[in-house]
Amino acid sequence: MNCQRRSFVLYAAGASALHGTLAFAQNPAPELVKDTDANAVALGYSSDGSKTDVKKYPQYAVGQSCSVCTLYTGTSKDSSAVCPVFGGKAVSAKGWCSACLGQERLIRGSPAWRFAMLTMCRLTLRR
Repeated sequence: MNCQRRSFVLYAAGASALHGTLAFAQNPAPELVKDTDANAVALGYSSDGSKTDVKKYPQYAVGQSCSVCTLYTGTSKDSSAVCPVFGGKAVSAKGWCSACLGQERLIRGSPAWRFAMLTMCRLTLRR
């Protein structure tokens, strides 16, 4: 009786680990935002921030990119990560958009905080 219980526990643990591995392997990477997407065009997103039109977006500063934005969910070493501004789609680490907040803190009531909240509310309502 004891051998059967051990066998069951070992098989159950193995099946659980295999199921977890297969589930992880089946989750696709998030879709990358294209420069031509409607939200991307509205926010002036460019997958290569160095090519941003400075005349059209004067708030752009050299060195700004998605990887240093407060809203970027990845680390600075990731080539792309999900951005909440684009509704769960991934953005390039070298990208830039007009919602870029740099490393500044989002202080409640500040203009950056209000902009971030309005942007996220608008995107939520569009769904």
